[in-house]
Amino acid sequence: MSTNPAAPLLAEEATTFRRPGRALIGWMPTDRGAIVLAGGNQAGAQNQELIERVQAARDAVAARPAGIDQNAIVDEENPVIGDIVDRLRNQPNTSPFWNEGWSVGIVDLTRVCSLQQSVASQQAEDRVAAVDPDDFVSIAEVTLPPPSTDDIPMQYDEQRNAWIITAPNPNLRITGAANAGTPAGPLCGFSFLILPSFLQVARHHGRYVLRDGYHRAYGLLQRGITHAPAFVRDFGVGDIGTNAGPIHDGRVPERHTPASR
Repeated sequence: MSTNPAAPLLAEEATTFRRPGRALIGWMPTDRGAIVLAGGNQAGAQNQELIERVQAARDAVAARPAGIDQNAIVDEENPVIGDIVDRLRNQPNTSPFWNEGWSVGIVDLTRVCSLQQSVASQQAEDRVAAVDPDDFVSIAEVTLPPPSTDDIPMQYDEQRNAWIITAPNPNLRITGAANAGTPAGPLCGFSFLILPSFLQVARHHGRYVLRDGYHRAYGLLQRGITHAPAFVRDFGVGDIGTNAGPIHDGRVPERHTPASR
C-alpha cells in the first residue's frame, strides 16, 4: 500500500460480501465477465446464460467505432479554479501533485475513458449525495477534498475477539503497526486513516483516462453532474502508475468506454 496521495487508490475487486455494483463486462474476458455477473462465484464461468450475456456485451463493444472525441475536455480557464487551487495549496497532502506537475481543471466526465472495470454503485451514490450540482466549489469538496475529519466507527466483538472498523469511504487504510508491553501482557495493534484520494485525470497516449476517483465520478454522473474539478496531468506515453484496468501494451484500447457508460 502506498501512502503517497498522488498514487491512485484502487478499489479491491474481491470482497467477502456482495454489494450492488456496475461492471464493464463487455471489456472483460468471457469467463471473468460471467464470474462478475455471478457475484464473484467461480461457478459463473460455467453458466451458459451468463456467458451469452457477456458475449453479447463483447459483441456490442466490438461494433463500436474506434476512438472518442475528447477535444476541449478540460477547462482550465474557469474562474472558480483559482479559489479551489488556493484551498488545495494550503493542504499539505497535495504537495506531491504540485511537485509532479499536476494542475486543476474542470473535466467533462462523460468523455473521460474508464480503466477500472467495476464500481460499488450504492457507495458511489452515497458519497456525492450532499453535493450542490450547480456549484463547482461544492463538487470540489468531494472530488478534491480537504483532509478527512470524519469519525471512524470502531466496535470490539467479544465473541470473535476482533475489532470491527467501518467507513463509507473506501480509502480507509492501515498506516502503521505497533507493539508494547502492558501489565496484562504484550499489546499489539495498528494505526489507520482515511487517506487522501483525489479525482485524477491522466492524458496517456493522447487519450484522457480516469486514474483515480471512480466511485465519485460514477456517483456524480448518476446525479446528472457531468463536469467536475479534478487534478489533470499529461503523462505522454509513460507509465501512469495504475493497474486499474485493460491497458494493453501500454496503450488504451481504441474501443474504450467513457466513464459514464
